[in-house]
This record gives sequence, C-alpha cells and structure tokens, in this order.
Amino acid sequence: MRCREEDGGVSPHSRRLSSEGTELSSEGTQHSAEGTQHSSGGTPEASGTATAPYMPDGKVVCHVSHLPNELLLHVFSFLTQKELCLCVAPVCRAWRELSADPSLWTRLIFPKHPTETSRIRELITTRARHLLHIELQSHGDGEQLLLMLATHCPRLRHLTFNFCDGVTEHTAEALTQGCPELRYLSLEGSQVTTARCYRLLAKLTHLTFLNLSHCRDLDDAGLMIIANSCRHLQYLDIDGITSIHDTSVVGLAKLLAGSLHHLLLDGENLSDMAYKALGACTQLKSLGVSFCEKMTDAGLTALSPLTRLTWLKLRKGTQLRPSGMNAFIGSGGLTHLTHLNLGECTLLDDNVLLSVATSCPALLHLELNWCWDVTDAGLALVAARCSQLRVLVLVGVVQLTSAILPILIDALPDLLVLDLEQCNAIDDVSLHALVVQRPSLKVFDYWGDTVVPGDPKTVSQQPSPKLPVPDSN
Repeated sequence: MRCREEDGGVSPHSRRLSSEGTELSSEGTQHSAEGTQHSSGGTPEASGTATAPYMPDGKVVCHVSHLPNELLLHVFSFLTQKELCLCVAPVCRAWRELSADPSLWTRLIFPKHPTETSRIRELITTRARHLLHIELQSHGDGEQLLLMLATHCPRLRHLTFNFCDGVTEHTAEALTQGCPELRYLSLEGSQVTTARCYRLLAKLTHLTFLNLSHCRDLDDAGLMIIANSCRHLQYLDIDGITSIHDTSVVGLAKLLAGSLHHLLLDGENLSDMAYKALGACTQLKSLGVSFCEKMTDAGLTALSPLTRLTWLKLRKGTQLRPSGMNAFIGSGGLTHLTHLNLGECTLLDDNVLLSVATSCPALLHLELNWCWDVTDAGLALVAARCSQLRVLVLVGVVQLTSAILPILIDALPDLLVLDLEQCNAIDDVSLHALVVQRPSLKVFDYWGDTVVPGDPKTVSQQPSPKLPVPDSN
C-alpha cells in the first residue's frame, strides 16, 4: 500500500517532522521524485493538489491514502507503539514519518528488564518531545535518565521510576524545575540519596499521587514538608518506611483530611494516637497499615468514621482482640468493603468472621494469613454470606480441614484463587479433586505450589473426580 505524497512526495507535515529531528529525518527528504501514482481517473485540482480519483462511471474511489495527515494521526493514535513500528512505519515513507510524530508518543512504558539508556534517549529526544507519561523500572543509570527527562519533557505528568538509582539532590532539583506539572510520581524502592531530596520533591505542588514505598531517609520532618506543600495529594504510599512516628501522621491527617483518598503506611512506630488522627480522614477509600503491632482496640475503634473504605489492610495487629474487631467491623461502616486483609491478627477467631460475613457483603478479596483460631465453621459463614468472593488467601490457617473445600466450591461460584499454603490438615487428593471439578480455580497447596490436574503426586492416589457435598442434615 502506498500513500499520497503531495508536493513532490514530501507533505508539509513530513517536512516539519524532518526539520524537528525525528529519527527518520535522514530519509524524509529523499523521496521528492517519487510521487505516488494512484489508480486511473485521478483528477488533480487546479492548485496541483491530488484529489480522490474517480472510476470511469464517475464514482469516487475511497481509500485510506486519501485521508489528510490529521485524520491519519487520529487513526494511528489508537495503535500501540509496537504496532506503529511494525505495522505502520513499513507501509511507505509518508506513513513512516507520521508514525514518528510526537503526538503519537506521549506515553512510554518500558518492560521490567532494563532498556538501554541510549534507546530511551533516542525515543525521548526524537519522538517523545510531547511526553506526558513514562514508566521505568530497575535502571542502574537513573541519574542520567532523570536529567534527560527534566531537560526534554516539560509537559510530563506521570513518572514511574521504581527500583532505580540516581534520585539525588541534583536530579530532584532538576525534576522540579524541568517537569513542574507532574501529577503522578512513583519512586518505590528507588535509591534516594539524602533526606533533603524529599524536601526538594515537595516543590512539585501539583502532585496528586506519590509513592515513596520502601524509600530510605524519609523522616517526620520530610513527611510534614510534603504534606504542607502537596495539598492536592489523593494517594500516598509510605509503606516500608519505619522512621515515621505519631507526630507526623497526626500532622498529615490534619493537613490532608479533605483530599486524601488512599493511604498506605508502616505502623512499626505508630500508636493509637496516630490512628485516632486518621479517623478524621473521612474521604479515605483505601487504608493499609503494615506491622500495626502497637494498635489496640481503642485505635481500631477510632477508625470507625471511615465509612467510605473499599480496601483495608491491618496486618500483624497482634494486640487486637476479638471484641475490638467485632465492634469495629460490626459498626456498619464497612458495607462498601471489597478487599480485607487481616493477616497475622493472631487473636482473630470465628466470631470475628461472623461479623465480616454480616457486615461486608460486597467482599471480593479476603486474606487471613496465620490466623490460627479460624476454623471451617467460621470460613463457612463467610462463604455463605459473601458469595462474590474471588480471592481467598489462607496461608497458615492450620485448623482448616479438607471438609471446607466442597462448601467453598458450592458457595463461591466466582472464586478464582484459593491459597492454602501451610494448611497441613488439607490433603493433596482433595485439592486435586477441587481443581478437576473447577478448572478455572487456581489453588496453592501446602508447599505453595499450584495444584495441577494430572499431577503425579495426587493422581497416583486416585482421587475422586468430584468432591462430595456434605449432607445439609
């Protein structure tokens, strides 16, 4: 297929691309003598601009090559960059230049394995001058990449820069000056060299999303500067940062109570004082606390005003008693909850699961890892009331037995994942029968391996092809 090439084979748009230095500019001016020939009946206008050709009977021939560049660019905008390179660029020279138009390269997502910096530089400097969104992971030359983005991408709105190095005071300052319109910044697991870097990044006052999970050197003072400067924050992830204490969380809650929708943090050094302050953040839809070992029933009850929660993680709440959990869950504020993780809340028992079954009917995802007092009876209550459950993670729930499996498969038609790792009272034969009966269900056995139909270690034991359903009597 060949495209119309006006004005001697180089459209004004193509000449503009070439002059801006796209990677195709060396070819863009070499095909001026190759005017594309269309089918018979072409009738140029008096101005010399090619028009849609006519058939002998006078009917207009409609062809994609007759579309103006603006419409072709709109069509190409629905394609991936891989499709632009492999399917559009080879068609003809005009299309090749259009495929490199910066308007089609506003979003770059690189795979998890590192891409050569030279290739990233080429894309940014030749095609992605209008870049709005970029995602990078696991790069060892992060400083060079950040400086490049700060220099060439003033319109950048979204930057994912996870598990990279190079977040220095110099690059942080350059980023705030070169990309002042950033709304989304994720630095999860990246090497931030000094505490002052966070003070510099706080100059990105338009941020609504900030992920600093497992970054080092963020302290209470740095968190307060971020909270004071980034007053539009809706999402904040500071999980894995253990140098955060009550005072800064209280300050954060006061400053961002009206805007914060999602908060993830590490509770290692947080007491009930912090959780009482978070109870005022009534706009929260997601709250995750890892290692909330210092939270007591009083701190948990203080979270009751958070009635908009759809996602809740309270992991390792070893001081939370069944009575406190029942009071919180049964308060009536968790009716919208779809994701609940109470892993390592070691005092949780079947009575708490009754509250979950009664108060969280919309639940889709439930994690109860290492909740040793949970039995088949409690899980059966949840299955009976929360019929939409899709994910059940039950690692180390040692009192569960194989008798619960037919109940789960009968009550939960949408269940997709069932993790029974370290559940030593559930035998492999029953697990094999389960996946035979429900092939779409992904089941993990005691060792954490996926149960596969036909696995020799279970087939040799000749399992029943279908789980027996217990008599209701």
